[in-house]
Amino acid sequence: MKSDRSQPKLALCNFIPDVRKLRELALSLGFEGVDWTFTLEDLPRDAREESSLCRRISDLLPLETRYHCAFNGIDLGDADPVKASEAIEVFQRACRIVSRLNGRYVTIHMGLGRADMNGILWERSIDAMKALVEFAQDLDICVCLENLAGGWSSRPELFERLIRKTGAGITLDIGHAQICESVQTQGYFFEDFALP
Repeated sequence: MKSDRSQPKLALCNFIPDVRKLRELALSLGFEGVDWTFTLEDLPRDAREESSLCRRISDLLPLETRYHCAFNGIDLGDADPVKASEAIEVFQRACRIVSRLNGRYVTIHMGLGRADMNGILWERSIDAMKALVEFAQDLDICVCLENLAGGWSSRPELFERLIRKTGAGITLDIGHAQICESVQTQGYFFEDFALP
């Protein structure tokens, strides 16, 4: 299902293992989609696992399924060039899987699972994310960057710069925006994540 990429949609996380119950809950609460989270451990490894996931996802219709890569410690801009290269391969693999599942959105993070942004390079992050965005566009997928409670994406001015420089879409995590230091210290407001 294709949607207008300029219109925000509320999506419910796949926190209920029973997909039919998840669908019922999302529809009853007025959600338009489900944010299906992948970890490195449950990312399909072969055609059989992809096929099984595809059957589960089809039970969510008519909801739109968006995909979320919760890959702790895997960063496109890792200061270690080997780790950065491995990160690119993992995210490209995830995009290929999402494409085969007929998905159109993939959410990624910068600094997920890290205490700080040490060990991540700004320019390498920008260049690699821009390349991933272009790779995914060839698969008709929009890569979205999610704001986190800490790190670069927790600061509205840096989040905006990351989006602008890479061409990525946005996944706005309302909870993260409310608890991040930038908002808690009243230097910024929640709306500053979305207004630019």
